[in-house]
Amino acid sequence: MTNPLPLLIAASALILSSCGSSGSTEAATADSTFYRQGADEATAIINHQLTTQQVRERLLEIRANEQQIRTDRGPRSADAYIQGFEQTLRQSGDTLANILN
Repeated sequence: MTNPLPLLIAASALILSSCGSSGSTEAATADSTFYRQGADEATAIINHQLTTQQVRERLLEIRANEQQIRTDRGPRSADAYIQGFEQTLRQSGDTLANILN
C-alpha cells in the first residue's frame, strides 16, 4: 500500500474552506446538523484503514456532498459541513490535520 499522505494533502486543498456566521435558531440547528455530518465523515476516514484509492474516493464524495449542500441548502450549511470535517480532523490529531495547521 502506498502512502496516502501526498494524496490527502492535494485533496484537502480542494475540499477545505473557511466558514462561519450566526443567525436564526432554525438556521443554527440546520448548520449543527451539517457540521455533525462533516464530523462523521472525518471520523469515518480516521477510523478505517483505507487504501489510497479509497481515501481519494471518500474525499471526492465529501466534495460532492459539499456542493450538493451548497446548492440545496446554501453556503452557510455547506461551510458548516466542511468546518465539521476539518475540525474533527484537527481534534483527532490526524496527520492531515497536522498539515492543515
